[in-house]
Amino acid sequence: MIWVSISKVVPNPKNPRSNLSIKTTEMQHIIKSKGWETGITCYERDSKYIILSGHRRWYAAKRLKINEVPVILVEAPKSEEEELKRLGSAQNEKEDWTDYEWTKHTHEMWIAWDKCSFEELANKMRRSSRWVAERVRVFQYYPHNEIEDGLIKGTLNITVLYRLIGWLEKLLNQKSDVVASFSLNMIRATMLLKITKRLVSIDDLKNEKFIRESNDEQLKKFLQDNRMKLSDCLREIEESNNGDLLEKKEKSSYQHRIENMKVCFSQLNVDDITNVREVLAHINKVREELLKKQSALRKLI
Repeated sequence: MIWVSISKVVPNPKNPRSNLSIKTTEMQHIIKSKGWETGITCYERDSKYIILSGHRRWYAAKRLKINEVPVILVEAPKSEEEELKRLGSAQNEKEDWTDYEWTKHTHEMWIAWDKCSFEELANKMRRSSRWVAERVRVFQYYPHNEIEDGLIKGTLNITVLYRLIGWLEKLLNQKSDVVASFSLNMIRATMLLKITKRLVSIDDLKNEKFIRESNDEQLKKFLQDNRMKLSDCLREIEESNNGDLLEKKEKSSYQHRIENMKVCFSQLNVDDITNVREVLAHINKVREELLKKQSALRKLI
């Protein structure tokens, strides 16, 4: 460990943490009241000390206008891949990286390893293949300015963003005309806003019924109304479909009854009539019922 001028200590450009001011008040209090519990881990390059671990401590010291800081000098990384790995290893135990910072770091590791398989990268990072795949896919798919703030603040998470990618791809395949009329960029931004407002949940995105059964007008209504929940829209579609089914069944029932009445008339044998008045009364009764059924059927049509 050596003491060096803080002006010679520089943050690592590959550090995924974009906001060093997180909890800086607490960090400054610790440095002022307890001193340096541990130094800032750095390697030397071109008379500068590049930070591997301790970015927030360095930032707090800058805010306190401290002139010299303790540096734990270590061997410089031999490659970009090694540097990223050491950055990630240092943060894994000592700092609370946000989802965005871990996602950025994972993607950079994947690039450094020549876009190796997710399984291979997972072994190197000691994570699951799914954990790696989700973060690489999300970082590739979304414009970073659309997701960074949400991932840092916790209004978005990697799992829901990964699920939304699949939802948008299915929408593009099955409702291409609507996607073309709105543009995929606008739909993606709308869905991210609805997720942030808790109008769309991960369970909603798992349910493909909305994409499969909604018509163009129902889909447009959902996308244009920034207050509409996806679950409410799906409920309206289900109620509409159930109403259409009931109406079809009712029409079929009326038509079946009318056909039965026609059969009764055709089977009537005039030669067997013994009470004309009784038969005429029966005919009038059947006729009235037939007219009622026909009127009801016309209303349904």
